[in-house]
Amino acid sequence: MEILEFAIDTFAIGLSLFMVFWTAYNGFSQPEIFKQHLSLTEQNLGSIEPTRAPSLGEHSLRPEKNEPQFGGGKPMISELDIQRFNAIKELIQEQELFTRPKLTLRDLSEAADLKEKELSRLINECGKINFYQLINGYRIEKFKALSETSTADELSIWGLAMEVGFNSKSAFYSAFKEHEGMTPFQYQKTQ
Repeated sequence: MEILEFAIDTFAIGLSLFMVFWTAYNGFSQPEIFKQHLSLTEQNLGSIEPTRAPSLGEHSLRPEKNEPQFGGGKPMISELDIQRFNAIKELIQEQELFTRPKLTLRDLSEAADLKEKELSRLINECGKINFYQLINGYRIEKFKALSETSTADELSIWGLAMEVGFNSKSAFYSAFKEHEGMTPFQYQKTQ
């Protein structure tokens, strides 16, 4: 009987430790929770104005609590969503984030001060593409612009692709062909 009690106690302690470490790991693997500020409301603190301005342009990228919905529970694309998506595109272009070879959705969400899930939703619904298609589109446009400069004479096609953020030849060639309908070599011949 003592052995059974010892085994149950050991199991309970082990399970408790596992839950604590699992919760801590999942909490620390989400950096956006540490960047959120405590929200002050007029109800509990009077009329205190927040001191932090939205990170992108005139409108905050954070979603409104009550976004319009239509049948099936899917949110409609609101004017605010379109503005937030355009602000994300401006951020990507202005800071040339697409030139980072290992750019991830998490990196972009941190730069835009937006949760990954919300960022992904905006890209999918407003852009009708996924994150990688969006980033590769910017890379291809930059590749095309670079191929018309003197840099094109100094670098190979692959060298130009690396300059704009691609880190895989196969990914570059397939993305270029999908985006332009021809290979990069065929494109350069037409220029």
